[in-house]
Amino acid sequence: MDDHAAGLHLTGQTTRPAPEPGLGLETDKFDRAALDAHFAAFTEKLLAKVGSHTNAEGGLTMEHFDSWEMGAQNWSPNFSKEFWKRRGYDPLKYLPAYTGRVVGSDEISERFLWDVRQTAQELVFENHISHLAELAHQHGLTLSVEPYDLNPCGDLSLGRVADVPQCEFWYLGFNTFYSVIEAASIAHTCGRPMVAGEAFTSEPGENWKADPAALKPLGDWAFCAGVNRFDFTAFRRSRGPTAGRA
Repeated sequence: MDDHAAGLHLTGQTTRPAPEPGLGLETDKFDRAALDAHFAAFTEKLLAKVGSHTNAEGGLTMEHFDSWEMGAQNWSPNFSKEFWKRRGYDPLKYLPAYTGRVVGSDEISERFLWDVRQTAQELVFENHISHLAELAHQHGLTLSVEPYDLNPCGDLSLGRVADVPQCEFWYLGFNTFYSVIEAASIAHTCGRPMVAGEAFTSEPGENWKADPAALKPLGDWAFCAGVNRFDFTAFRRSRGPTAGRA
């Protein structure tokens, strides 16, 4: 943290939904070193055990970047330096705009916040998602990306790095049809032959009551919208109102 970034702290958000061993704080997505540390501590250890898909007996085939659900990061220890380098001025005196206060004028404050968002997008793109693709490819893996929800980037910009752009559509719960259109658009404009879909996700309450006949119209819609691979993310026995997705 640099000298005039006093007050920097974590938001406290943790990964979700996840079993207890997978719970933890999010990595700094503005810092390439943070991703290197996470990749070494997690993916490389898995690869050491099971190998990549080049292993004739199986192995991992793909790294996945799931939908961004933890809120948009807007600062890190290197942010002030990167902001000055990219935008050409010191962000320090404009920081009250982070809290909704006006600095100078409405126009000046909005222009500063625009520059904040632009800088955040560039850092995520350069130091996280593009670097994740590089690391995956170095280890014989491809990368799928769900480039939407609460991220500080343009969804189409975040998703175009993916070998497989991915979306999600729910049978019971959130309306995420927009993500299907985004993933199909990324694939179409970037020449990706595969569009994956996190399929038929549901909230507690569905409880495996839907039969194939009930699911078919939604599946047909997804195929027509451009999805050509269905993925089922996870399922587990309900333990109450915060049970996982299926």
